[in-house]
Amino acid sequence: VFTGSVATGKKVAAACGERLIPCTLELGGKAPAVVCADADLDRTAQAITWGGFANSGQVCASVERVYAVDKVHDELVARIVNQARELRQGDASNGDEVDVGAMAWDQQVATVERLVDAAVAAGAKVEVGGKRGAGPGQFFQPTVLTNCTQDMDVMRKEIFGPVLPIMRVADEDEAVRLANDSHLGLLAYVFTRDREHGKRVAEKIEAGTVMINDVLATFACPETPWGGVKNSGIGRTHSAHGLRDLCETRHVNHDRISLPREVWWYPYKPGTFRALLRGAKLLFGKRPWQR
Repeated sequence: VFTGSVATGKKVAAACGERLIPCTLELGGKAPAVVCADADLDRTAQAITWGGFANSGQVCASVERVYAVDKVHDELVARIVNQARELRQGDASNGDEVDVGAMAWDQQVATVERLVDAAVAAGAKVEVGGKRGAGPGQFFQPTVLTNCTQDMDVMRKEIFGPVLPIMRVADEDEAVRLANDSHLGLLAYVFTRDREHGKRVAEKIEAGTVMINDVLATFACPETPWGGVKNSGIGRTHSAHGLRDLCETRHVNHDRISLPREVWWYPYKPGTFRALLRGAKLLFGKRPWQR
């Protein structure tokens, strides 16, 4: 089992292929959140805020792009922005009460900064955040971007940082189409008050897991399979499916009736052949007289 980047995962798969070793790969994610017109915006905004900024966005299942239908876009953005402004960022090891911590390494901070700057240069609007954190440490402010378009790298590449790019869409069909317009397919999220409708939308999305009205939590449920499609990997961990992926199937066959010999064993005799032919016609003949 390998968990890591797409590029390294492909190298692992190639090495395993040379040795005919089966492998399970859990690679990158670019999880979309599809917000339907009937979504509970209070719950949706809280879920997306936590799903985007938990662990400073350094989770392969983080909410990495939001597609909100036009009817609810503005109100959703306002709620997410208000919540993002209230987030406390800092070093919890100092005894401070914080919501969002630091990033793992400075190189990734630079990557996030570059993606945000490129999006702004292409027309995106920073609603909150958008900069490195003040003072020492590998911090990047919780950031919400609007006016995003599908061609921006921030909507296409894995950010792996505390950034929520939000895009306005005309309807759910457009949201699903754009959600599927990715080389990754680990997780996706759908928000709607109608669970049955949510299931129908989920069935259209190309991802290993689709959560309805919730984010991230399925990883903590060992009964549920974990893994993706497309470049997000192959195979599954967790659940009975994950256990089977780590096993080799062995078939043991034994005789049911002990006979001196089976009828299809040597030597062949004319009578045996005729009996087998009649049996085949009886079972598989197309015409009644052939049976």
